Amino acid sequence: MAGNSLTWTGDPEAGRPYLGHALSICSPNSVSSSIVSFLNLQTVADTDFAHGRRYYTKSGYFTYLDDSSIDRLVEAVSSMPSSETQIELAHLGSAAAPMAAKATAFGGLFNTLRPAMKPGVYVNFMSGDEQHRVQEAYQERWDRMVAVKTHYDPNRFFRLNQECSTKETRHDSTCIARRKPERLR
Repeated sequence: MAGNSLTWTGDPEAGRPYLGHALSICSPNSVSSSIVSFLNLQTVADTDFAHGRRYYTKSGYFTYLDDSSIDRLVEAVSSMPSSETQIELAHLGSAAAPMAAKATAFGGLFNTLRPAMKPGVYVNFMSGDEQHRVQEAYQERWDRMVAVKTHYDPNRFFRLNQECSTKETRHDSTCIARRKPERLR
């Protein structure tokens, strides 16, 4: 099964020509279109990803999806371990439990595709075993992120997801920024 979702975040009338063009290329059998609030958009996948289930994701960016990468994706579909398994390709526009990689369904696929990916990762798609990639998520914004975190959250109140920590030492795989608090500009 294949599906497609498109989201325009802006003036609905300004987005209609773009969404209409994209849907006309796909020739979908059924299309539904609606204007939803930001809150409702954030919960649209809740039924597909119900609370209490165990999820594992990997995320990376491509500058260009070449034929070799597409072939590898198609090959991976034939070995999906469950009908609940998904491979998701998300085009993100300009506004947008530790386990060995080989012990997971797509860890090997991720490692195979990784050389073709450009640097970066969407922080909300990172799994618990990717703390070492947090700096990659923020890239050129990293120093600013560390300064903000050091200034506003020195006691690490916000620490449950991937984070840049401000501790001087580390005893685990947490990404640590060794920086003294500084005045924000």
